[in-house]
Amino acid sequence: MSIARALPHTRSFLTRVVAIGFLGVALAIPRGAAFGMSDEITTQQRTWLPASSPDAFSGEIHYEFDTAVNKTTARFVASLGAHGLLGRLLLAAPEVHTLVATYKFAGANQSRVPDTIRLSLKSDEYVYDVPENRGPPDHDASLIVSFSDRTGRYPLAIAQRIDVMPSRETRPRDLSYLRGMNHQVQMSSPLLEAHIARTTTAWLPICDFLDFTKAGELHGTVAGLDFTLDRDVIAGLREFASQMGSRAADPIAVDCPFR
Repeated sequence: MSIARALPHTRSFLTRVVAIGFLGVALAIPRGAAFGMSDEITTQQRTWLPASSPDAFSGEIHYEFDTAVNKTTARFVASLGAHGLLGRLLLAAPEVHTLVATYKFAGANQSRVPDTIRLSLKSDEYVYDVPENRGPPDHDASLIVSFSDRTGRYPLAIAQRIDVMPSRETRPRDLSYLRGMNHQVQMSSPLLEAHIARTTTAWLPICDFLDFTKAGELHGTVAGLDFTLDRDVIAGLREFASQMGSRAADPIAVDCPFR
């Protein structure tokens, strides 16, 4: 199923570009002991990749082979907004609107499961009544996801572009005072409106990514903005995971820690 989405366009008087800030590091992945030490066996469980399903899902799966480096990039892209035409007409677009999951493997045929998945979320945030001398408010550089039995928290790398324009009106401050017989009103500094186009990226261990595929629906926050992965998007992630190691002769399992 293919979904296209046009992002809003804002003509601005002033543009500020904030460079990419790598605020997080890739997370380490627990791995099973090669020869089955007892203390490791008690903390690991075997997790199988999900099976492919003929059911429809939301999003698109692409594979791009780079002959120069002999590597393939696997990519899943999905819109987080309403999927039907009527829903898109009646419902406002969510601030966090696009999910992109990627990983790479050597060669053209994949035979093993990746260690980590790069998960990116794209958003468009509009902030009003921003003081000129402050700029938009700070954001939490974390991806937080609520699973059924736990909460996952992952550090983010953030790239964002901020378009700033004068607000349509400048409101007087509440502070007023009397000087002689004249009533004085102190005017505030000019207010601004800001459009923040942001891409946030987290690196998920494969076991955490597989937890995404087991849910019916997921809710979370990214850089302080709420988002939802509905059943259709989760189904797309599940199909994406089912194709990992699809050329292997035997079914593939991953040793994951007990939750």
